[in-house]
Amino acid sequence: MQTAEEYAANLHLFLFDTVYLVEINPDLIPGETGNKAVDLTLTKLGTPYSQEKRNQEGYFDCSSFTYWVYSQLGVILQHGGSNTAASQGRYITENNLAVSYGSLAPGDLVFYSFGVNNRYLNIDHVAIYAGDGYVVDASSSKKKVVYRPIYSTGNIVLCGRPYTE
Repeated sequence: MQTAEEYAANLHLFLFDTVYLVEINPDLIPGETGNKAVDLTLTKLGTPYSQEKRNQEGYFDCSSFTYWVYSQLGVILQHGGSNTAASQGRYITENNLAVSYGSLAPGDLVFYSFGVNNRYLNIDHVAIYAGDGYVVDASSSKKKVVYRPIYSTGNIVLCGRPYTE
């Protein structure tokens, strides 16, 4: 099985016997927006996780968390009116905002697939890269927003920088 680094290097994603082509944009420069995004994530550590209450104040699931962070910075992470992790991944791809795993910078989005779900790229989770090998995400298993080492790199299917400066 290929690593996430190999996926990104080849510009192809091989998921469950399906090949996806995602163009990597080498011209995206990390910027202050990404650093501000990380600063915002850290203010929400410990906020409870709830998929049912995801759009209520005081709760997040993974995609409502990333949506909230970037909406505070004027970036609307939506595709077709939806702010699920899969729709955010589609937004990244369709707006030519994909970056390679090796180019991750603070504030970048890291998309995961843990199984077939018939969503875009089978994405079912998104985290925000915090730098130095760490992510911040609303974790269903931890039941709150957490800061932790990047994990399950073999399940990373897309990385994106949701802003241009």
